Amino acid sequence: GFSADLKTLLALSRQPVADAAGIYAPAPDPDDQALEQLIDQLRAQGQRVIRALADTSDAAIDPASLGCDRILQQLNEGWCVQTLDSYAVTQP
Repeated sequence: GFSADLKTLLALSRQPVADAAGIYAPAPDPDDQALEQLIDQLRAQGQRVIRALADTSDAAIDPASLGCDRILQQLNEGWCVQTLDSYAVTQP
């Protein structure tokens, strides 16, 4: 058996749980090994990475609505993690 104070457990269950902010990863090319490696590295570090589906237009997606505060952006033949704010500034 075990002993538990139900009032304490009830109070703990009402505590809001903050989701870890995620990183949105566009899906430009399924053969892009650099993107795949970066996503694997980020996930190995405990980051939450949300991948777009192959046929999804990035313009139709709001990464913030998916709980993301960062995005993977391709720059100079490589990929980097940027905040959504800085990403929005660099887009036309």
